[in-house]
Amino acid sequence: MKTDKILNVLLWSVSGVSLVLVVLCASFSFKTTTPLTKVILLLVSILFLILAALIAYLAYMDTFKVTPSKYGSGKKPLNYFLNADGKRNAIALDDLTFEIIDKQMNHFIIDAFGSPVALWKNSVFSGEQEVFGKDGAFKVLLAYKMLSDLQVQRSKKVWKMFFELPDVDFSDLQECLVKNGDDELAKTLNMYRLTGESCVGEAAAFLDENASYIQRRMLNYVTRKINSFDM
Repeated sequence: MKTDKILNVLLWSVSGVSLVLVVLCASFSFKTTTPLTKVILLLVSILFLILAALIAYLAYMDTFKVTPSKYGSGKKPLNYFLNADGKRNAIALDDLTFEIIDKQMNHFIIDAFGSPVALWKNSVFSGEQEVFGKDGAFKVLLAYKMLSDLQVQRSKKVWKMFFELPDVDFSDLQECLVKNGDDELAKTLNMYRLTGESCVGEAAAFLDENASYIQRRMLNYVTRKINSFDM
């Protein structure tokens, strides 16, 4: 059980125990015949009631992740990757996987561009910047996603679009990779592209060898910039 879950259970438990003490103190106060003892027990039961209410409030805040924030709603914002499928209960950042990111990026591509094929035809990187979200965070991620899909699909049709991608569009893709520190990856891909379709086998083998690396880069990028994907 993770630390935050243990704390949550502990808060609810302490609140419950406090309520039990309220009942016990109140019961003894009604049974005692000594006025002073009765008053003391009633005061103690009131204090335990206040304590139970405060702890229950903290437990509620923790359970539903309700915090005062700049968003004005009193709740943490949904995150595109941590709240996959729009679920309010976010997964922990440590539990985020490439598979979740890949699935969400499939949704992003369909919503923003209509289809994966459009990525290679419509100069997407120089299009409407709003589509890439806060700080343009989706732009870099999209470049890696295009390469990941290129490797997974093993489609001659998509590889043909890769080699025929206009220089200005490929430069945008390269820029995204370089921005994330992947200069060598950008240079190698450019070398294959300039050589032409005759080296498609070598280019495909290169992506196969680096498939895990690309996936890790996507996961690390999202983890590092997770707040940029708040919705």
